[in-house]
Amino acid sequence: MDKPGMEAYRKRKAEKTAKASYEQRKVEMDLSYEVLFKKNKKAWNYWEAKAPSYRKQCTWWVMSAKKEETRSNRLQILIESSEKEELVPPLKWTVKGK
Repeated sequence: MDKPGMEAYRKRKAEKTAKASYEQRKVEMDLSYEVLFKKNKKAWNYWEAKAPSYRKQCTWWVMSAKKEETRSNRLQILIESSEKEELVPPLKWTVKGK
């Protein structure tokens, strides 16, 4: 690594690292959330068919929320999107102007 890169690396703040879903070794949905999700068979089947990377991102999106209310809302969005066989809104690609 070049000198400027090493300098930036040394200045990094530990509390700001390992925040993204891809930086997590293991991400699991709370069991009570999984039970709610499984009640909707169509949504659960879609979820199970998706790639592990997608499931990890979505699980992290739901479980990383600080407030219980936010986690519940995100879970509901995940279930509704899965039932429609759609990606959750934060992971959809959008084209500006269309």
